[in-house]
Amino acid sequence: MKNASLYYAYTTSVRARCCPSDATTDDVHSFFTDLRNGGVDNSIVAVTKSENSLEDELVGICLNHVDPKPEGHQSAIEFDPFKDYKEEVDTGPYKERNANRLNAFIGALEGDVHSTLGRVDRIFHVDVICVDMAYSRITDLTLDDGHHLSSLCSQGIASELLRRSLQHARDLDCDRISTVATAVASQHLFRKAGFYTIRELPFSCFRENRIPIFRNLPDGGRSGLLMAFTLKGDDEDDMR
Repeated sequence: MKNASLYYAYTTSVRARCCPSDATTDDVHSFFTDLRNGGVDNSIVAVTKSENSLEDELVGICLNHVDPKPEGHQSAIEFDPFKDYKEEVDTGPYKERNANRLNAFIGALEGDVHSTLGRVDRIFHVDVICVDMAYSRITDLTLDDGHHLSSLCSQGIASELLRRSLQHARDLDCDRISTVATAVASQHLFRKAGFYTIRELPFSCFRENRIPIFRNLPDGGRSGLLMAFTLKGDDEDDMR
C-alpha cells in the first residue's frame, strides 16, 4: 500500500464510526491498531487514482486473519441473558475503557468459535470491511491484486472486497469463514453473500453495572451476530 499513513488512519478511525458505541477514535485506537496489525497479511485493499496526486487513494479495505485449530479442548460459552460484563471490561487488555468494551463484546460472541463451528482445522476470520463513504460511486477501482473494476457504488465495493476475501480463504484451504457483524448494513452484506447466523447477542443484554453499553444506535441495530460461511466439510444445516 503506497499511502501507509492513510491506511493506518482508515483502520483506526473510519471503522470506529461503524462501531455500536459512542466511542471516539482515541478511545478505540489501540483496539483497531491490533486489528490492523493482525489482518495486514490477509487484507484485501481497494484503491482509486487521486485527481490531485500520483499516489493511490484508499477507498476500502477488508482485514482478515486465519485462526488455526487450538491445542486442547475449547469449552463452549453458554449465553446468559442476565450476565453483567463489568469484570471483563475492568480486566481488558487496553487502557481505554471503550476499547475494552468492544473487546469484551466481540469475545462474548466469538470466544469459543472453534467449539461452535465443530471439528475444523482452519477458520478464516473477516475482521473489518470498510468503505469510505466519500467514494459513494467511483469509476476507476483497482484491488491490490491488480484486479480492475469500474463504476461501482459503495455497497458494490464492499461486496467485491468480501468476494475476494472468500476466494482468498479458499486459496488458503480454510474450512470455515466467520465474522462478527454489528452494523445492520454489515449483517445484510454477509447474509447476501451466503453467511448464516450461529450466535446472536442483543445489545440490551450486553451490560455494565446493569446498564446496556450500546444504546440508541444510529442504524437502529438491536444485536451483534456471529456469522459463518461453510467452505468445506459439514453441510450448513449440521452447523446450526
